[in-house]
Amino acid sequence: MNKKTLIMTGILSLSLTGAILIADEAKNSAANIVAVERHASFPAFSTEKVKVKSVLIVKGKPVRESVFSNDLESPFTEYTFQISNVYKGDKALKNTSISVLQDGIQGDFYAEHPLMRLNTEYVLFLEEPVEGKYIMTGGPSGKYEVDKSNGSFKSITKNEINATEFSILTK
Repeated sequence: MNKKTLIMTGILSLSLTGAILIADEAKNSAANIVAVERHASFPAFSTEKVKVKSVLIVKGKPVRESVFSNDLESPFTEYTFQISNVYKGDKALKNTSISVLQDGIQGDFYAEHPLMRLNTEYVLFLEEPVEGKYIMTGGPSGKYEVDKSNGSFKSITKNEINATEFSILTK
């Protein structure tokens, strides 16, 4: 072997060894990824206060989610929310979709404000949109999961509204 061939063989061997070590390290790192459950204090608004502070109250389902990037440290999930009913705000939004941001992402979320589940029905109380994206009024205080078994709406903040109260509230 001449000197050039020997040097090239050595460089290729080192490159291949380095690539194998990097791939092995990436594999080990991926196996050690753990979900992060954050804790934060969200404002605890009464349902009446959430109603007053909201510009839009809607019922519908999140049908798509993606990570929303910004310059802040806190991650967000952006949902495409399909509206089935509008209780307060622009009635023309019925049967359309809007963008809703929620604190946290899959694997890095807030225990006090769990992420919405796709295709699950919610009533959302929403603040004025910023750059076309709505945010829940009071965080978890503005999100109610629809309980079809008894016609009520439940919030993680332990607020619960029965169907009669809800019809009065949204008038």
